[in-house]
Amino acid sequence: MKRQKKQNLSVSQNFYDGIIARIDSSMKAVRATQEETYQVKAYIYEYLRDGKAPGRRLEGRQLLTVMLLKAEIEKAIARSAKARQRRRKEASVAAAPAEDLSAIRADEPEEEPETEEAPVTVMLNRRQRRLREMALRRMARKSAQKNCCPPGRSLTGSSR
Repeated sequence: MKRQKKQNLSVSQNFYDGIIARIDSSMKAVRATQEETYQVKAYIYEYLRDGKAPGRRLEGRQLLTVMLLKAEIEKAIARSAKARQRRRKEASVAAAPAEDLSAIRADEPEEEPETEEAPVTVMLNRRQRRLREMALRRMARKSAQKNCCPPGRSLTGSSR
């Protein structure tokens, strides 16, 4: 399916394309007309654009298709809202140092830069966190095995 121009919707373009493809296949499976398929697509588009159900009513196959997809659409709307909020927060944090630099006036004497720099916080994704945790566990197991028993001794007692 060819991507259309970026639209102002409350979900990602990728999700929207997927929903439209699912509407096409669902409506084809129930042998709906092209007009019925178009009405469902228009209904979903207005719902995603405005955030509320359009005033017109759907019937039969159209209503069934919308109701089956509605829960998934609402989850995607919430997920996209969180992502947009996170992006705004990250952008405001990134913009803060630039604002601080613009506040310095040219007539103020320059100070020497501090020798200590603030540590950079690196956010690890889920996979990176899991790999790090597994490596720490592996090291802990190896050190526990190494420090557990002195050479020549077993856990059950002396070997006499």
